Amino acid sequence: MSAPSPYQSDERIERILNLLLKYTLGEFQQRETFSEKGDELDAIIIGLNTLGEEAEASGKIVRDYEQRVNSIMNALLKYTLGDFSEKLTVGDVGDELDAITVALNTLAEELESSRKSEKQHLEKITESEEKFRILVNQVKDYAIIMIDTDGNVSSWNEGAESIKGYKENEIVGKPISVFYTKQDLAKNEPQNNLRLAQKNGSHESKGWRVKKDRSLFYADIIYSALYDYHGVLKGYSKVTRDITEQKKAEDNLKDTNYFLDTILENIPNMVFVKEARELRFVRFNKAGEQLLGYSRDQLIGYNDYDLFPKEQADFFTSKDREAIQQKAVTDIPEEEIQTADGKKWLHTKKIPIIGDDGKAIYLLGISEDITARKMNDEKIHQLNTELQDNINLLQNANGELEAFTYSVSHDLRAPLRAIHGYTRILETDYMTQLDEDARKMMHSVMKNAKKMGDLIDDLLALSRYGKKELIKRPTDMTALVNQCLGEIKLTTDTSKTTVTINDLGSITVDSSLMFQVFINLLSNAIKYSSLKEKPVIQVGCEKKKDEVVYFVRDNGTGFDMRYYDKLFGVFQRLHSMEEFEGTGVGLALVKRIVTRHGGKVWAEGRVDEGATFYVALKTGK
Repeated sequence: MSAPSPYQSDERIERILNLLLKYTLGEFQQRETFSEKGDELDAIIIGLNTLGEEAEASGKIVRDYEQRVNSIMNALLKYTLGDFSEKLTVGDVGDELDAITVALNTLAEELESSRKSEKQHLEKITESEEKFRILVNQVKDYAIIMIDTDGNVSSWNEGAESIKGYKENEIVGKPISVFYTKQDLAKNEPQNNLRLAQKNGSHESKGWRVKKDRSLFYADIIYSALYDYHGVLKGYSKVTRDITEQKKAEDNLKDTNYFLDTILENIPNMVFVKEARELRFVRFNKAGEQLLGYSRDQLIGYNDYDLFPKEQADFFTSKDREAIQQKAVTDIPEEEIQTADGKKWLHTKKIPIIGDDGKAIYLLGISEDITARKMNDEKIHQLNTELQDNINLLQNANGELEAFTYSVSHDLRAPLRAIHGYTRILETDYMTQLDEDARKMMHSVMKNAKKMGDLIDDLLALSRYGKKELIKRPTDMTALVNQCLGEIKLTTDTSKTTVTINDLGSITVDSSLMFQVFINLLSNAIKYSSLKEKPVIQVGCEKKKDEVVYFVRDNGTGFDMRYYDKLFGVFQRLHSMEEFEGTGVGLALVKRIVTRHGGKVWAEGRVDEGATFYVALKTGK
């Protein structure tokens, strides 16, 4: 097929033919305008206009040149049909017809040359298009399609079939709207994308697209508008890449980042990140803003020297460099920092973030505000100092009190011995000479002197046991309690009292002091249950993880728990002397000994229903 002539659509050829026809009919008044191209057609028009002027002026009949004009007209007709083979013979007259003939021959040569060149160009284009078509069709990772000006698919490659699921014969001629979701169709996305491509030359779009089976994939799409040589829109190209996995990875990464950001923002400690080169802040969490009293905009992009006093900035920077250089965590137990709200104290850990090249790229910092703890430590230190001073004063006072108690106790013994001795003399030598009242008074004096002696003995014991060094050794507690009971029986009638002693095991204690504890507890149990018709006493224990709890239980008079706080006090009694004898020192002595062993003592009771006393001792050495 011959290549079309570039002059086939030129309206000047038609005007030239019309002008020649009029001249052959003797109508020489007609003239034609020529263009500004200045080519051979314009030269022929100028020649014909001149010929017409001469013929009109001279009255020469163009029929005289009919053969030459017909030759010219035949040549022009062939040229319009793309046949440039015919060449006209130039006469010897040298007139305008010869000039036109020369111009037509030149035009024919140029057109023939142009046709050959254009044919070669078209062949190359066709070859390139075929290569491009084959290349495009073999691409499987990209859907490459052509779209006509109406928005319908005009070509389809294997990649498009692989990605979208349609075969070429199923989709060519169909609108591209079949690839869009209902939501995008409602927004006129297909037309908008083509319009933007036409406006800007190309347009990139990302979004969810629909396959043949109606499943969705996430696509990256580039639309390009295509124009011909004259700038007329011929259609569009559309290149689509399936990036669903990439989209999922991005969404997962986004979710992960959001999760980490949420954690970071909700960490109660200040968290910050510095770039390792100039140590400028690149990240701060909400707790950091609140602690320092600055917004992120006031912190990001700045370093310590921009924000804090030089002395503090020097310290912070040196610790930063230390962590980066050692590529290890640097722990700073205490560091002072000047904030917008005043001075605070931090416990900070700095961690270098190492890149693939082994060099630090960032520095992560986590700071705990220990200002309150620091202040509390100072208060505690102050209170401990005051407490130690008070302990020293108390120890001195206790020492003086014990010395006084010991001295008074010893000083009271001499007059008590005299009172007791003289009353014995009166009883022995003068009993018959005393009346009943005198004898009663004498017995009262002796009884009270004995009571005073017992009280002095108890006070001395309390003082002595409070100072005695503990000598601990493994002790069979069952044997110890039985020994206590045996000693009590030597001075107390226990014939109507039932005493049960369970297996108490062994424990490491000062046995002499623990003997005093249980002889006091057993004596009290026997004494306070003596008014019962059938007194019952039980001694047992309960072994726990790291301690043994011993108990002494009776069914005696018990006590009112409202007065429990008096139970273990010195000289504190819950019963009158008329009811039960005693000095009010025994339970105080029990508490002191147990406390010195690192144990605890307590009691439970109900009036007229008995009482239980507990002694808890640690099982360790």
